[in-house]
Amino acid sequence: MDIKLSFISKAQKRRREIQRTSETDYEKAIMRILAIFNQKGGCGKTTTSVNLASSLAELEKKVLLVDLDPQCSSSKWLNLSSSSIQESVITTYINQDPVRNILFPTKFANLSMIPSSIRIKTATKNPTNAPKNVQSIFLKKQLSLLDEGKFDFIVIDCPPDLGKLTLAALLAATELIVPVPTNYMGISVLAEVFKVFKAVHLNYNPNILFTGILCSQYNGNKKHDREVLSAIFRKFKNKVFDTVIREDEKLTECPSFFQPINHYAPQSVAAQDFRSFSLELLKY
Repeated sequence: MDIKLSFISKAQKRRREIQRTSETDYEKAIMRILAIFNQKGGCGKTTTSVNLASSLAELEKKVLLVDLDPQCSSSKWLNLSSSSIQESVITTYINQDPVRNILFPTKFANLSMIPSSIRIKTATKNPTNAPKNVQSIFLKKQLSLLDEGKFDFIVIDCPPDLGKLTLAALLAATELIVPVPTNYMGISVLAEVFKVFKAVHLNYNPNILFTGILCSQYNGNKKHDREVLSAIFRKFKNKVFDTVIREDEKLTECPSFFQPINHYAPQSVAAQDFRSFSLELLKY
């Protein structure tokens, strides 16, 4: 574990060195592509992806949310999962058309989306049926074709596995963010996440940086949550964001209304937490 953390520290150090060269120019010039990944299901990837994207958009950043999960959870959350949209998504991938053809506006200012399709996983299962642009490099190539300056942030909601779509996201990303619920099962998978990051960084994408662990689903009234949170900060130190996303009933309600938390319940604790997280992320 120490070797892996040392490796991640080097990536973080490199980001700070880049930023120090000219922080203003860096912020203006670099489009940050954030892969939200943890191979454990139920850890809050979609919740983090949707609400981080919306909170950054609220800060007047131009944001693109990319749903790569065949479950289409982010797409359903923002009401962009109709059969016609899913058909256009998979047709674009199969025909190797530019993804700008499936770049949909949302009803929220500064936030656009590339939805997913349940057929993406089917297309990548069988190598004989998998078109070139649904292989691991397709997303990196497609995002590079977007007009310069069109987006400040791209947030990728990754599938909960290590398949081709996840690899596509990690190859395209400039940064990795790992949401971790404050329970034992959440912390137990972190060693595997670090292995994945190291393998991708060394073999596929030397530019990806480990930005941090985001602790979520936290209930400060529970002793277990407090103990796990303390253990995460103690063990992983500066690899953990200061912001913690607290447990909030409103956060479980808002997908039913097709709204991110900052629009559904702008004064809720979860909305406040995601705003704090967005502001913290801008400092990285």
